[in-house]
Amino acid sequence: MRGKLLRYAALPAPLVALVEALFYWAPRDAALSVLRPLLDPDFLAPEAAGTYFAPIARPWPASAAAADHDASARLWAASDVLIADIAHAQGNFSDPA
Repeated sequence: MRGKLLRYAALPAPLVALVEALFYWAPRDAALSVLRPLLDPDFLAPEAAGTYFAPIARPWPASAAAADHDASARLWAASDVLIADIAHAQGNFSDPA
């Protein structure tokens, strides 16, 4: 099995293999979406910020919501509060800063 999404499905192995062949990418191909922005000099430039990569390694512009800097700042602040709350609930009372 290439992916493990169907490992507990009550399906015959040949059917699982067929589904994987139709819907999964080979690991080598899937890795390109991660490696291209790390290795391609065209995407290391600051003007490439806001671009993400759709499978398989195709540049795709961010939506307006994803490019909203105010929303990202609010999300970051809310995440900080949630992480601090979880850490505190688990007995970690140290200052995260």
